[in-house]
Amino acid sequence: LALAPSLGAADVRLVASPRAALDVSAYKGFVSKGGTLVVTGEWGGFGDYNPDAANALTRPFGLALRPDLVRVSGQTPQREQVAAAVSAGLPVSRNAGSLSLHTGCSVMASPMAAAVATSGANGYRVQAVTTGEQTLAAAIPYGEGLVIVVGDTSAWVDSHLNEAGNRQFMLNLFGW
Repeated sequence: LALAPSLGAADVRLVASPRAALDVSAYKGFVSKGGTLVVTGEWGGFGDYNPDAANALTRPFGLALRPDLVRVSGQTPQREQVAAAVSAGLPVSRNAGSLSLHTGCSVMASPMAAAVATSGANGYRVQAVTTGEQTLAAAIPYGEGLVIVVGDTSAWVDSHLNEAGNRQFMLNLFGW
């Protein structure tokens, strides 16, 4: 999969931290015909975000947002932000080698999906007390399209948009 020649050529739908159930069949039809669906989540139920609504939409594509909180041990000082590495070689990584995610959750992905961003070996899931590399964003082709799930929404708001490679990563998502 390659980047679209321009953002005007991209056909993308963004679902940011859904609070209620969505029409899954409509999104499946959109993606199967070549659209790109980007779904973002948050940790637990932060800000009235509903993990069940998000996962009702993402699970049919083989992706899910866990209701956890990812941290990285050894960060000094211990911060709310997680420095995530963007997987090299994917179109989304162009000029965006890292992200700064703020209180995000991990993403569960089927073996057919690609890990798009990870925490590195020092990551851990707070609620699950599991350690090691955590997937923070994943993508999977579906029909003629693509579904991308990112375990954080706040990385795309004004106060965090210019941190690390957040802005470029988002633009790359919309053109992938």
